[in-house]
Amino acid sequence: MTACVNKKSKRVAAVVTASLVGALSIGAPAVALATGSDISMQSVGALGGGTLTAAEDGQYGDVKDLKGTIKFEAGSGKFLVPTVVTDVAGNELDVTDSDAYTIKYERTVGGATGNVDPGEGNTFADFFADPANTVKGMVYKVIITNKQDSKDTKEISFKYVDSTEAKKLTAVEDKDADDTTFTYNGMPQNVTFVDQNGDEFKTAGWTVKYYNANGTPVDGGGSTAPASAGSYTAVVSKGDVSYTVPFTVEKLDLSKAAIFIEDATTTPYENEAAVEAKMAISGVENAQVAGIAKITGVKNPLGGSAFSAGVGKYELTFGATNGSNDPNVTGTATVSYWTLDDTVDGYSARYGSADSGSINLSDDESFDASKINLYNTTYVRRNQGRQARDHLFQGR
Repeated sequence: MTACVNKKSKRVAAVVTASLVGALSIGAPAVALATGSDISMQSVGALGGGTLTAAEDGQYGDVKDLKGTIKFEAGSGKFLVPTVVTDVAGNELDVTDSDAYTIKYERTVGGATGNVDPGEGNTFADFFADPANTVKGMVYKVIITNKQDSKDTKEISFKYVDSTEAKKLTAVEDKDADDTTFTYNGMPQNVTFVDQNGDEFKTAGWTVKYYNANGTPVDGGGSTAPASAGSYTAVVSKGDVSYTVPFTVEKLDLSKAAIFIEDATTTPYENEAAVEAKMAISGVENAQVAGIAKITGVKNPLGGSAFSAGVGKYELTFGATNGSNDPNVTGTATVSYWTLDDTVDGYSARYGSADSGSINLSDDESFDASKINLYNTTYVRRNQGRQARDHLFQGR
């Protein structure tokens, strides 16, 4: 058992070690140290038994694919810099802490393995910046060692490959590297790709084909991105180079969808079609045409189910177009809109008395919806000039 001592409490390390030895020598179970001692317990082999969960590429970029042998493009100057290893208990070990861990690199050349020595006054970044040290096929190993237990080590291999093998593509929504989720919206998905560094992979000059889970092309030809919910594979190819990219289109859950219906002015919507022409679900307009949802219930201002019931609030309930067995849509939603009896033209909204369209709050000030109002400035010419008169309509 090893006691890991916080850097601020190194002076108690000897006492901790002695206490543990004493406890073990008499057969007593190891116990937690007193609260407030600023000392944590860690089992032997926590580093070696852990998993690399965060690393950088030596050029201030994150390495996102940490499974298996990590690959870098030959001549890129990039190399593996481990930053976090998570042990089996879920504890994150900061292996950049030079007081607790050492990091060294080994290279295998012609069957012989030796330590990497960047040379006096140089860093590992300087070493790997030399193209001669990052030639295609070269394999390196980074070794992390626990300073408190030299037997507790973690080894991770990385190698240099050509540019095509180094790339790994991920399907994302509209070039957003953080949005890997696709949701049914009644239309072909806007599928784009990013590489392992999160950079956009431009497909100009490449062929992109989409395939269903059973291997058949989407829509017969495969050139159009899928619209329906399901699991798919995109194959991005040019010549002998090919990337296979799996992705999934999830069902649309109406209970979580953004549904908007524009308010009617003076004249109520007459029927379902009139409502659908003024609505959008998850950014898709005219939901019925898109095949997303249908109106399953209406509650008008009078409590009835007719659309044309005068001014007031209307509550509509939506469900999947094809009912509970719809393969693309699930859930229900209730959305409200108003039929208004008057419109206010030429007015602007403001917060309090500020003429600016933005809301600026001080650090100790909370937002107050009652301060939102409409105003219109009328200019009256006088002998002395113009006088502005504000007509205020408090928000309702």
